[in-house]
Amino acid sequence: MDGMTVFGPERFSLIPDRNQVFGWLGCGRDIPCRQAFERSWEPAAACLAECMVPQAVIARQEDGTLTVFLTLGPEPEERMSALFQRREYVTGSLLNTMSDALLFQMDRQAALLIGGMLRAERLYIASRMEPGTDLTADLQREKLLPFRELLPFVRISETGVLFPTKSMMYVLTVSDEPCRLEALHDCSVCSQKNCPYRDSDAPVDRSPAASTAPRYANGADAANPHGY
Repeated sequence: MDGMTVFGPERFSLIPDRNQVFGWLGCGRDIPCRQAFERSWEPAAACLAECMVPQAVIARQEDGTLTVFLTLGPEPEERMSALFQRREYVTGSLLNTMSDALLFQMDRQAALLIGGMLRAERLYIASRMEPGTDLTADLQREKLLPFRELLPFVRISETGVLFPTKSMMYVLTVSDEPCRLEALHDCSVCSQKNCPYRDSDAPVDRSPAASTAPRYANGADAANPHGY
């Protein structure tokens, strides 16, 4: 792999899981607003399917590391903001959490694609470095410089928030020695202790076949705990 590699929407199969999303929202069957969320599920899912443009872009840096940028594109964030401005809070909340769930699905699927790409070169993923624990805001900006032409909408705020917010970035180191690392986010070492998607009581499931990712931390909106 030389330079830049792009995996477009056709390489991802992203379907929101109702139980997972409702669980993350704390929307149990016994709460009064459950029916409102049920009614809004299909409109929110259709909106997300229409507006998201999943892309995984991998840049090989001069130091041999890989900078990985995953995004659903800028429009989910714009649609969500418009919904909240119109006070359509239920649909907006669903769209927000669905987007997070699909971003984590994308993380798992991208890890498989990257792993296969590297194995073709007899290389392996050795470690994953992430914002908040391993990468300062300045280093993130430096690592994202190669992406400017392809993804002109990407930026990092002064406080380290990555835009579009329905995105994530990380850096992989590689080795020619066989490794078992799946390159997935590990909540057990994450600095974001108050992440709404964190489950610190359970071990991290690194299986690429796992269908949900409730232990992953996510940067949702202004708070954006990981700077994704």
